[in-house]
Amino acid sequence: MTLRIGIVGMGGIGNRHAQVYAGLPETTVVAVCDIIKERADKAAAAYDAKAFYSVQEMLDSGIELDACSMCTAGVEN
Repeated sequence: MTLRIGIVGMGGIGNRHAQVYAGLPETTVVAVCDIIKERADKAAAAYDAKAFYSVQEMLDSGIELDACSMCTAGVEN
């Protein structure tokens, strides 16, 4: 079974999480989220994932996730 992963916050840490998940055969990055559109779009293109610009948008989309990495700065959590 492949786990479907979402990542919130596509700065340095979020992209590192995505790199690790992309290298594991049992995980697939299916959603990335960042309030900075360019970051989300760049990560979505790099990992063949869907881009979202808010967590609420991602949750409301109905996308199926098995896990989500929260990689935002502490003040944004």
